[in-house]
Amino acid sequence: MKTPLLHTLINWLLRFIQVQLFITAVSLPILVSWGLPISLLSPLGNFLFLPILVLFLFLSSIIFFLEICCIPNSVPIFFLEKLTVWWLWIMSFGKNSWCLVGLCTPPALFLILVPLCAFFILHHKKTKSMARSIILLTALIVCSVSYLKFVNRPHNVFHELECNGEHVVIARTNNKTIVCDPGFIGKKISAPSWVEYTLVPEIIKKTGGNVVDYLIVLQPGIMTFRAVEKLCSLMNIKNLYLPVWQGTLNKNGWRSFFFMKREAEKQGTSIVRIGTKKITIPLSSDNKITIKSFKHKINYQNAQYPAMCMDGQIDNKKFTLYSAKSKRTSKKKLKNSTIV
Repeated sequence: MKTPLLHTLINWLLRFIQVQLFITAVSLPILVSWGLPISLLSPLGNFLFLPILVLFLFLSSIIFFLEICCIPNSVPIFFLEKLTVWWLWIMSFGKNSWCLVGLCTPPALFLILVPLCAFFILHHKKTKSMARSIILLTALIVCSVSYLKFVNRPHNVFHELECNGEHVVIARTNNKTIVCDPGFIGKKISAPSWVEYTLVPEIIKKTGGNVVDYLIVLQPGIMTFRAVEKLCSLMNIKNLYLPVWQGTLNKNGWRSFFFMKREAEKQGTSIVRIGTKKITIPLSSDNKITIKSFKHKINYQNAQYPAMCMDGQIDNKKFTLYSAKSKRTSKKKLKNSTIV
């Protein structure tokens, strides 16, 4: 009796692995082209989901019928609550950046070849056996991910992403990713949604990773704080540069700031405050970023902070970014009012 049962379990497990590999191979080009990271825990999640779902529905049905019959149902409710807590705890591991792999946008040919190869492996008479298909599908996925991660990944990137009629800069050089917001993200109340559904996928597609080494915010605000909080929860932000202001914010402003700070500290983000001294961020022997402050002040609520300028060079391309509100002052006047 044990041998047939063991044989059945092994066949079921091999079939599950085969199906999971096939789904991964077919969905890989779609996820990558959308700028969505690949989760290393998705096979484990799919393996656990079905039995937990069955148990959840079973307990829910028992509670429902016991409630109709006016029979005490505190025991199944207790187990259902515990099951829900455990399931949410398990799902929380999927949000960690270490298990998410970001990949660059692949060539159009890649989007076609990988799914076709997966279908060919499952349908060709010489490769459709369970053992051979598992080996070949595994090799297909490993080769595809390795190509996108190490071969197709760009070395130098300078991309201006349209945001509320202006641009947010995404740059990459020497394996370091820089994102700079001159103050355009927080112009609308939809800033957190824009970060989640536009900025994050664009960073992954352009840089091939879900890590931002330097996030530079030249103009703080309530919606900017909320957008940065959302970005910290979705990506690994190593360093956050934020201006120092004098004065005070209202209750809503302080609440948004401390929510952002708490999320950043939770994710291990180092917060660097930009004062009146020039800050230099070395990227390589040839490339660097400098952040300078001006005497010109920008008012926000009951606080004010200096207008700022960020200079940099990526792959022989020089760029200069100013605080969004400083555009009301001519660039010549700003340069003449440089503190450092």
